[in-house]
Amino acid sequence: MYENFSKIYDEMMEYLEYDEWLLLILNNFSDNVKKILDIGCGTGELSIRLKRLGFSVVGIDLSKGMLDKAKEKDDNIKFIQEDMKNFKLEEEFDAAIMIFDTINHLLNEEELRGTIKNVYNHLSKDGIFIFDTATRKLMNEMFPEDYFVDDREEMTIIWQHEYNNEEDLDYIFTSFFVHKKDNIYERIDEEYAKKIFSEKVIDNICKNEGFEIIKKINNNNTAGDRIFYFLKK
Repeated sequence: MYENFSKIYDEMMEYLEYDEWLLLILNNFSDNVKKILDIGCGTGELSIRLKRLGFSVVGIDLSKGMLDKAKEKDDNIKFIQEDMKNFKLEEEFDAAIMIFDTINHLLNEEELRGTIKNVYNHLSKDGIFIFDTATRKLMNEMFPEDYFVDDREEMTIIWQHEYNNEEDLDYIFTSFFVHKKDNIYERIDEEYAKKIFSEKVIDNICKNEGFEIIKKINNNNTAGDRIFYFLKK
């Protein structure tokens, strides 16, 4: 997943206010958080910012392409290719983060339960777990007509969306036309599925796997219509 997308991910995400997302995370860390696991770290933007603030960080992602980009930015951070559903690291962390709709790439409740349990097992006593999840409202706002065109100076992006009612999954097909020179463009295609879990399902799984839900934030100015979960082991 995202092997093609990794080539232009940072350019596509240039609008994102990483520092605002980071502040939201930091404001909910306890003073004893020193070591952080960044799950679905992508090209490492949050991991690198956390390291600059003095935290010890390990980043994991399923995409080798994303991790290669992250290592180009900072090869002193441990970036590891792992699947969030079944990763096994021989260490514990004071906090884990899973940001930017990462959880919505889990496609059923079994995968969600396995991931939540896995994170729990990698946290130290009283460890903190912070993640966000997209909502159905957000998906409807993003794709009111099931497609849209994002025309930028350096690239044009065509997004297409299909909701499969039988599977209860959102399929997203994206074509990037990246301007190289003169009238030459490179086309990059990417497709993936997302699952929108109900709050009730997420709440029950988190509690059943041993987490205490400290609080939830919905529809804040930083992340749009997403729900942020703040959990404690």
